[in-house]
Amino acid sequence: MKEKNQVKTDKVIMRTRTKILIIIPAVAAVITAAVLMITMTMCSREVGDLELGNTNGNIINYGFAVMKDDRIYFIDQIGGIWYERADGTGKPVQIRDGLQDGGSFGLNIVGDWIYFINASDGDKIYKMRTNGKDAVKLNDDHSGYVNVVGDWIYYINSGLDGCIYKIRTDGKERTKINDEPSDYVNVDGDWIYYSSTSAEEDGSLCRIRTDGTERQVLFSLECDDINVANGWVYFVDVTATDMDLQSGDSKDGIDESVFEDKFNDYDFDPDYVLENKLYKVRTDGAVGTWTNIGICDLVYLNVADGWIYYVNLADKSTIYKMRVDGEKVEKLNDHNSSHINVVGDWIYYIQWTGEDIGIRYKMRLDGSEQTLVISGTGLEEYADS
Repeated sequence: MKEKNQVKTDKVIMRTRTKILIIIPAVAAVITAAVLMITMTMCSREVGDLELGNTNGNIINYGFAVMKDDRIYFIDQIGGIWYERADGTGKPVQIRDGLQDGGSFGLNIVGDWIYFINASDGDKIYKMRTNGKDAVKLNDDHSGYVNVVGDWIYYINSGLDGCIYKIRTDGKERTKINDEPSDYVNVDGDWIYYSSTSAEEDGSLCRIRTDGTERQVLFSLECDDINVANGWVYFVDVTATDMDLQSGDSKDGIDESVFEDKFNDYDFDPDYVLENKLYKVRTDGAVGTWTNIGICDLVYLNVADGWIYYVNLADKSTIYKMRVDGEKVEKLNDHNSSHINVVGDWIYYIQWTGEDIGIRYKMRLDGSEQTLVISGTGLEEYADS
């Protein structure tokens, strides 16, 4: 039986290798492999009068894709930025070269500006026109989980104290929001939802106003993959619950065989120990709205348009989707996958090869039309068919 600690170790490996940087010249005859920082993506949204730079689900998955009008902007293997038509026609157009200009991740688009993290300049926040011109640096902080909301940018200052900060989209009025190291930052209306990683909170689900007031703890266990969508907060409780897949018994007395039945069409290791409870709760944390969607060893959660997309570690890290109530579970691919970004009718994701190289793939929301995002990078020979 696969032990609980080994399962958690597998997750750490999956997350850690996303920070690997691969630098490969886009010349077919000469391929120089080094290390690549895997990037994050986002989709434009609107709440009230505020335009949001990407979806929360894409932002927590390193924002390497975002949709604006009829274009999808995405990050290539070496951190370059491209766009292509959302209907899949035409050829991709490059607007930032990952080798010449520096690797990028954390895409947001508001108005006619693209906001991104420049991995080649200490993870500082930059912006440029949607045509790739007029690039300018906006801060000097080592930044993560960038959320552009109207004329404000919210982010984690991971190089200083790990706390949440905000600046104007012109780089001015740098303001500290909270006083604790934070993770999985989601902005929804005038609230910021996040996981507090302080020693005292140890991953608790929290929220705070965008002006830094009214901090609240909504859930006091270790929470990962926070997604705020349509009035609900979805998250994974990584305070492990041991459960034998065959027996359906769990330490907390919940009959997990109900959730197991949803996966009976797929080939699982019968001795695999599932961990991680998938929950949702109303954004105000109201008593009586907590819902245990089920247990599955999942990571890279992305909630979009009534579906939950995720990587299932219990099935060789392949991508699944299910309804937000836990029903209609479907397997979408056979790739060892990570970093799910949902844009329009497409899913952009990383396929990990046997050589531990991350290949950028995309597929339709139903799992069809699986294809390399960009060819000609020299990585095609590593890709699984």
